[in-house]
Amino acid sequence: WHVWVRFMKEVAALGPGWQPSAARLVDNAQFRLGHHLKPATTGIRAWSSSLAKAWLAAFHSHLRVDELTVAVVVLEGSVEQVQAQRQTLVHLVHRHRGVSFGSDQGKAGYELTLAVAYLRDFALSHHVIAESFETAVPWSKLCELCQRVKKRLVEEHCARKLPGRPLVSARVTQLYETGACVYFYFAMVYIGVDRPSEVYAELEHAAREEILLSGGSLSHHHGVGQVRKSFLRGTTPPRTDFSGLLTAPEMEWRCRIKESLDPGNVFALPNGNSRVATTLPTVR
Repeated sequence: WHVWVRFMKEVAALGPGWQPSAARLVDNAQFRLGHHLKPATTGIRAWSSSLAKAWLAAFHSHLRVDELTVAVVVLEGSVEQVQAQRQTLVHLVHRHRGVSFGSDQGKAGYELTLAVAYLRDFALSHHVIAESFETAVPWSKLCELCQRVKKRLVEEHCARKLPGRPLVSARVTQLYETGACVYFYFAMVYIGVDRPSEVYAELEHAAREEILLSGGSLSHHHGVGQVRKSFLRGTTPPRTDFSGLLTAPEMEWRCRIKESLDPGNVFALPNGNSRVATTLPTVR
C-alpha cells in the first residue's frame, strides 16, 4: 500500500497534460472484495485467467495476493496524447515494481470503483450494514492515517463484542500536489445487534475522530452537515483527547456570518438552529 501511495503521489506531480483524467488506488481488502464479486468465468476467459495467474507467479513472485493493491487511471485526449501519457505511467509502474494489465482490466477496475457504493443495498439484504466516509490528508500522513483508522474501527468493533469481523477498506480517489482524498468503506454484520444503525453511527464517529487525530480533514467534499457538526466544538466519550475544530470565538463568528447572510434560516431550516428564526419568509 505505501509503495503505491508513493506512486500516486508521483502521478499527482506530473505536469499539466500528463496527469490522467481520473486515478484510483484501492487497498488489498477492496481488491479481494472485487475479485470475489466477479462472475465465474468459463471457456477461453477461464483459460486466460489461469494463464495470467501462472505468469504472475513465474515472473512477479514478489506480488502476493494478500498484499496486492490496484491503481486504475483514466486517460483522455488525442491518440498521441494518450500514448504519451500511457508510456509515462507504465515507466512509473515499472519503477515501483508493478505490472500493467492494460485497458480492458483497467476499465473493469474503474467500473468496480463506481459500483462499490451501490453494494450497500445488496449487503443490507444479507444482514450487513455498510457506508463510506471521506477525508483529505497530506501525502506525508496518508499511510499512517489509513492504518490508524482501520485499527481504531477494529478495536471499537471488538470492544462492543459485535458478531463477525468488520470490513474496513481505503481508497485514494482524488490527487493533489500536496495530498489526496481518501474514502473509507466500513461494513459490519448486524445479526443480533440492538439498534444497529446507532451502533454503526458510534463506530463511524470514532473513525472520523481518529481521522482528525491523524491529521486528516473533517471532510473532503461531503461537508459538515448533521453527522459531523459535533466535531466543530469537540467530541464525545469514550475519547476526549480531541478538543474540536473551532474555538468559541470562531463558532460565534461563524454563527453571526450565517445569521447576516440567511436571517430566515432558509438554507438550514431542518437543522433546528436555535439562534436563527425558523419561520420561512413570506414569498409574494
